[in-house]
Amino acid sequence: MIRNWEQTPRRDKVLLGLVSVAIVLYVMFFFVQAHKWHYRNASPFARAWMARPRKVSCERFMLSNIGAQGGTPYLLPSMDVQVTFVLPKGSPPGNYEVLIGHSPDGPKPSAWAHGLSKANGTELQIPVELDLSNVEAGDYYLWTVLNNDEPTVYYPLEVRPPIDTPDAKCGP
Repeated sequence: MIRNWEQTPRRDKVLLGLVSVAIVLYVMFFFVQAHKWHYRNASPFARAWMARPRKVSCERFMLSNIGAQGGTPYLLPSMDVQVTFVLPKGSPPGNYEVLIGHSPDGPKPSAWAHGLSKANGTELQIPVELDLSNVEAGDYYLWTVLNNDEPTVYYPLEVRPPIDTPDAKCGP
């Protein structure tokens, strides 16, 4: 009888294997269920935000040193927007902030994004993703700031209601 309760190398290996399998199963269960627990415990606002499909619209804007030609505003939908801004010729490379606000001298922009300029052939581009989902439709200004300098050119921008289908040509 005493022999059944004695420690043996085989029994130690079996016990170690069972404990290891139990730990692996617990960790797998935890990671699979964590998203569901988080979603269930989230506030109604957060649940609506997590459940909504991420809509991204691809846009490409040519910026000039004098703002939009003829005062025609750039158009963006009120949603998450992937935008590539082509800087005017002679613009220096660097870290750019892209800001959107009701007035250029306003205290706080309605939306902003950070982007590092990239050379694409002869163009200098700033690819950014702007979250305009909380920006109401209306007239705004868009401006770029290089390395925390003062902005010099403001572009008229019109934010429109969200579009139903995202552009399928997103990405490179």
